[in-house]
Amino acid sequence: AIAIKDGYLPGPVMTEVYIQSLPTSIKFYSDMNSTTPYPSTISCNAGIPIPVIAKIFDQYDTCLTEFATENSPISWELQEMTGSETGTINGTTGYKTVFNPEKAYNTVKLIATFNSYGYVFSKEIELIIEPGEPYKLWLEADWDRLVSPNEPNPVNSIKLSSNKTNEKVYGIIRDSIGNWVTTSKITNWDPAIHSVATVVSGLKNIGEGVIYKGLNSGSVVVTAENTNTNLSLKYP
Repeated sequence: AIAIKDGYLPGPVMTEVYIQSLPTSIKFYSDMNSTTPYPSTISCNAGIPIPVIAKIFDQYDTCLTEFATENSPISWELQEMTGSETGTINGTTGYKTVFNPEKAYNTVKLIATFNSYGYVFSKEIELIIEPGEPYKLWLEADWDRLVSPNEPNPVNSIKLSSNKTNEKVYGIIRDSIGNWVTTSKITNWDPAIHSVATVVSGLKNIGEGVIYKGLNSGSVVVTAENTNTNLSLKYP
């Protein structure tokens, strides 16, 4: 029922309702000004740091900028999926960190966890590590990447004799950290002709060079130059 006083209806009652924004989710970005979040999986190159910003959103998908601070209640961790010691992070707390990828052909998860006033939730991103740019040519004992994917496997010396008149080596191109990039498919070998030893190309697609014993005894330094990259890469 509506009470009538002095012949007038009561006026409308105004009630202000405040809806609190609650932190509910995390999205990852390359920087604070970016409006496009990282996908759930990204590829990155060894030796190139990857910045990751964790933005906190409320139940209405509104960014809560008050959590964009160094003291934000966010913790970071790396979880190895394949391999070990794949990389490091600069900063384990706060709204941002930097992932430093090192070992190619590995995969890690970077996980951010928000924990404040009873609100706990996490977000993860999968990082697939690729090798960096071609940096150096090595002469190695095997062409197969799986034999030594993250560090050189050099052949420092070879001894030939009447019982062993030839030996194979492989031109392998690696990045600045030592990750396997590719085989040297076009290689200039030296010495092409020598009285102690001669080097000729073998199977080019795997960077193979075959060293043959010469007629004379002694020693000789084998060198190689790769010509199938944009760089001039030499060994040693």
